[in-house]
Amino acid sequence: MFASIKSGDGIPPKSLAATDTIMEHVCGRKETHWVSATRHKRDTTNAHGNGFGDRRVKIDLAVIATNRIYDLSTPEAERALMKEASGSPGNPETYSNTVQQALKDAKRTKEVLIEGTVPQDSIVEKVNFT
Repeated sequence: MFASIKSGDGIPPKSLAATDTIMEHVCGRKETHWVSATRHKRDTTNAHGNGFGDRRVKIDLAVIATNRIYDLSTPEAERALMKEASGSPGNPETYSNTVQQALKDAKRTKEVLIEGTVPQDSIVEKVNFT
C-alpha cells in the first residue's frame, strides 16, 4: 500500500477480485476489496490499544463516489450490518462474539469503508511518507 501511494497509484484494497461482504471485512477477513479509514481526527487503536503505525493519509471523500463509501459508525449502519449476521435484531447478545466485537470496533474507531481503490487525487495529505 505505501509503495502505491508513493508511486501515485492511490490506496488499493488487499484484493480487488474479492467478493466479501462488509460484515466479513469488519469481522477480520484479510483479503477484501475494501479499504478501511476513519473519521477520527486523532490516531485510532485496535481493540488491544495498539496503534496502526505512524503513517497516515487524509482523504477527501468528496472525490470518491458516494456509493463506494460506507460510514460504519452510525446506528443505521450498525442495524444494516446486524441484518447480515446471524442473530436477533435488537438483541446484540444473540450475535457471535466476533460480530459483537466488530461492531464495537467500527463504532469506536469511527470506521469508514471505501470500496475498491482510493484514488490518488483524493489523498490531500500524507504524514511520514519520506
